[in-house]
Order: sequence, then C-alpha cells, then structure tokens
Amino acid sequence: MISPNRPFPEHVVFAAAAEAPVAEVAPLLNVARDAGYRTVGVLAAFPAQTLQSRTLGEIQRTPRECQILRLDLGAPLPAARTWGELAGQVK
Repeated sequence: MISPNRPFPEHVVFAAAAEAPVAEVAPLLNVARDAGYRTVGVLAAFPAQTLQSRTLGEIQRTPRECQILRLDLGAPLPAARTWGELAGQVK
C-alpha cells in the first residue's frame, strides 16, 4: 500500500497524443476503471492564439499551461476516432 493513511484517489491524470486512436487508449481507461478510479483527468492544451498589437502587429502566443478535464469512467466513452476528438467532448 502506497499511502496507508489516505483514501484511495478518485481520479488519475492521463495524457496521450491527440492523434492517438481511441482503440489504443480505451484499454488503458478500462484498466483505470478496473483499478477503482472513478474519473480520468484529461490534460487539454490551450490552443495557440494570435494577438493584435498596435505597435508590434500580430503576435503568436502559444500558452504553456493546460487545463484538466474530468472524464467519467462510469459512463460510456464518447464516440470519437482519436484521443483528441474524445478529449474535445469532455466537459
């Protein structure tokens, strides 16, 4: 037992390439569900932005932070071909 005096965590954070087929990711989600996790935290990168500056013109900004979305392992997986499509449907 790793943390004997703490309750079992309800979620685990999962990161995969957006292009990864759901068929490759689904078995890992099943393992997490079978291990007792209720949700999976999906790391979603914020999209790049173009900002307009009066003095510098267009500025490309690529955020370096992510948000964590919760995928409920008790519900059926959303229909998607890739992990990125699936992650895009998580609220």
